[in-house]
Amino acid sequence: MKFNRIFWPVVLCNLLALFAVMFTLPEQVPVHGNAAGVIDGWGPRWTTPLLGFLPVLLLGGTMLYRHLTRDNPRIARNRRVEQIVFSVLILFFLVISWFPMVMARMGADDRLSVELLVGLPLGVLMIVISNFMGVIKQNRFLGVRTKWTLSNEEVWRRTHRRAAYWGLAAGVTVIALCLTAYFTGRMVVAHAGLIASVLMIALVPTVDSWLIYRNVIGEERRKS
Repeated sequence: MKFNRIFWPVVLCNLLALFAVMFTLPEQVPVHGNAAGVIDGWGPRWTTPLLGFLPVLLLGGTMLYRHLTRDNPRIARNRRVEQIVFSVLILFFLVISWFPMVMARMGADDRLSVELLVGLPLGVLMIVISNFMGVIKQNRFLGVRTKWTLSNEEVWRRTHRRAAYWGLAAGVTVIALCLTAYFTGRMVVAHAGLIASVLMIALVPTVDSWLIYRNVIGEERRKS
């Protein structure tokens, strides 16, 4: 498949590049930063390329998933959206895989900008994926899968249209608060942004699906 032909060389070359850069690092490198972004842990350099395996595992899992669901007509309706979402996720993890390398290049007195290195890519990821939430067709693998959305296609449609706006809001919130944390030096602001975004993309759509279900069922009863 075209998807595999494009990404397998990319993720494997990325992994090889990470190992190549690893050999240019000192034997001991920073491996952990505290809540203030200050380096407080050191470890062997061989740990730095390990995140490079995440895109490989994600791509392998994607291939297995598509193989297992190839004959499912409900899944087939979402193939285009799936391909976009999986592509964005792989690109996200490709970026994140270089995070330990950035840490490894830092000195003991440098401040680790976690809010920028992780928060900004995460916010962009949320915004991009949210743009496709409204077009996901009812299925059991992708989207807001609650008993209410799975039991009624209209509930599924309305829930995902609203979830798209919540995902957009979550992404903008993460980016805005991570930038605020970076310029003010208050990491607690970035943490608040991450917590708020999780609530907006996970908890709120779940509650929304229940409320929408009640409305849809009420409308159907009034019509009958």
